[in-house]
Amino acid sequence: MSKQLEEFRKSFVVNLPFKVAALLIALVFWFVILNTLDPVRNEGIPLTLQLRNEEVLMDNPINAVLQQAYTLRSTPITVQVRGTGRAIDAMRDSVIAYVDFAAADNIHAASQNLNFTATVRTQGNFGDGVDFLSVSIGSVPVSLDRVVARDIEVDFNPIGTLGAEFIALWDEMAISPSFLTIRGPSSEINLIDKLYVDVEMAYLQTHLDLGGVRPRAVDVTEATIIPQQAVIGTVDVFLPVFRRGYAHVLQPSYEGGVAPGFGVFAVNVSPSNFAVAGPATVIANMQSINLTPIESAAMQGATTDFVLEYNINDYLPQGVFLLSPGGGRITANVIVEPITERSFTIASENISVRGITQNFQILTQNITFSVSGLQSALADMTSPPIQANLGGLGEGNHQVGLNITLPQGVNIVGSAPTMLVQIGDGENGGGYEPYPYEPYVPYENGGGEPYYDENNENEVGEP
Repeated sequence: MSKQLEEFRKSFVVNLPFKVAALLIALVFWFVILNTLDPVRNEGIPLTLQLRNEEVLMDNPINAVLQQAYTLRSTPITVQVRGTGRAIDAMRDSVIAYVDFAAADNIHAASQNLNFTATVRTQGNFGDGVDFLSVSIGSVPVSLDRVVARDIEVDFNPIGTLGAEFIALWDEMAISPSFLTIRGPSSEINLIDKLYVDVEMAYLQTHLDLGGVRPRAVDVTEATIIPQQAVIGTVDVFLPVFRRGYAHVLQPSYEGGVAPGFGVFAVNVSPSNFAVAGPATVIANMQSINLTPIESAAMQGATTDFVLEYNINDYLPQGVFLLSPGGGRITANVIVEPITERSFTIASENISVRGITQNFQILTQNITFSVSGLQSALADMTSPPIQANLGGLGEGNHQVGLNITLPQGVNIVGSAPTMLVQIGDGENGGGYEPYPYEPYVPYENGGGEPYYDENNENEVGEP
């Protein structure tokens, strides 16, 4: 045992000066390394605000009366210190910040915001090697906003305009609910002036029907506010949008006739076009409006003009409504005129002959006939065109019927006029060339006599 102790002593004292020097050098290196790896630095320590005696504030009778609470607002609390990282870490939990509500029992109904002071202090062992750089140990303002509620009307905010072919019924626009109760810190709620539902109008082609829309909050300058704590609910929005169009009204037909010796010259409808709107598909397929025919009872015995009234709303398709002013009133003015007669005398050289090119002679000098029709129609009537078809007639004298083209509603009085024609010279069969015969269809029945050029060779249509 003593031998082992002797060996240990010798190992300790042998080269003792060198060993002491090595230890000193190691300590110097350790100090240098320590200061290099953990240097002295400045650092901000954020503090969490503690609430003390909070029950005094919440138990205050004024809260029960107003049914309101409070929300905490404070600026960040940071303590600036200087020291090594190890020293700073050792003292972090020694610095606290708190606000004491012990004096909050003196608030009253007029209070909106409550201002308190937060205290920053050290507790326990603060730690060596740390210096405070900023004197934040003291007072920090803390504001407790009263939570308030306000009812604010929600407004529709159209962005842009509808296309010209569409119309919105603003009187039927609905926002539900029209008022929202917003709740939050008074400092936020008091900034909100209006609530808007923003809608891009240019893209609307049918009804706007939105649900669960959260309105946009703005202040008095119309600047948008993004609440941090205030709660804003949602609304449903409906705006009817229809396509524009026009309804064209046709004149009504009529049954029966007026008094003997009279006729209907015209039925004038006024107005004949109405601006309407409705679903896009209905407007696109809407036809002209046919009014109810005029009953024979209204026509019977009439000798003068009379007026009938209609309403366009009774004829519009379902879902289509009137845009034109006037309530949709339509007047049908039935013009009644006497039936009169007029005579015409036409020289034979003005009669157009077809079906033969030579060896014929018209023996009748003038053709006289009478027509009957409404007074206005006969007053404006000029001498009507007359044709005679001599095709297929043999040699000799013939009484040929004439085709007279008359305006619609004008008729020949009595029998249709004729003229005497001589074919050939009494010898060799006459030398004529018959042309194909086409039966004549009277003008008033939708037809007309084909008309040939002066050589009776090429058909050129109606005269």
